[in-house]
Amino acid sequence: MRIVNNLDRKLRGWLPVKSITGKSYEIFYSTEIQLKNSGKFLLREGFHEGDIVSIKESSLPYRLFQTYNGPLKVSRKPFRAIVELSTSRILYEKDGKIVEYYVQAENLQPGQYAILSPDRRRIDKATKKYISEGNGGSRFAETWFPLVKHEFEFQYLHYGTYSNGCITVTSGSGWTELYLLIMKSRPRKMYHGTITVVEKIIYK
Repeated sequence: MRIVNNLDRKLRGWLPVKSITGKSYEIFYSTEIQLKNSGKFLLREGFHEGDIVSIKESSLPYRLFQTYNGPLKVSRKPFRAIVELSTSRILYEKDGKIVEYYVQAENLQPGQYAILSPDRRRIDKATKKYISEGNGGSRFAETWFPLVKHEFEFQYLHYGTYSNGCITVTSGSGWTELYLLIMKSRPRKMYHGTITVVEKIIYK
């Protein structure tokens, strides 16, 4: 059982909850859960794994669905992509074809980065223009994926217009596509796949 039905333009991939200890926060789309009694559920992954929570009704912009949990088909195959610094592109395979989008990746060091689950909703980082799909943005602009290389090298994969050491996807529709692919790639808890950063792709 996972969190579903929160991909609309208001919730934008996040769901407000409150734990039995009184903590309020938001959990991301596709979070694995276990149902409990009286509308409560146990979080089985994420940064709040182990918490028993219920939906924080007062923080819902509206009640579009009767329930926000349900079955969701996820892939146990890790998502994999390559970022080529010399051409500022991210490339990955979808439905047997190579897809590419332009990125900003200033001061990013080559190597392989693990893609982790989102740590929190980045409301402070997303302007109205960023989340407006009518203006070329993405409703999922508030979701940033942590990227980890070795133990202490830490960056993010996200949507935007500039990079300060992160991998910034500049296409709103491209970010929406990437978001859904990564969120449904779940080889193990908190881990979605890898991005390999190279200066130039060497074709054999």
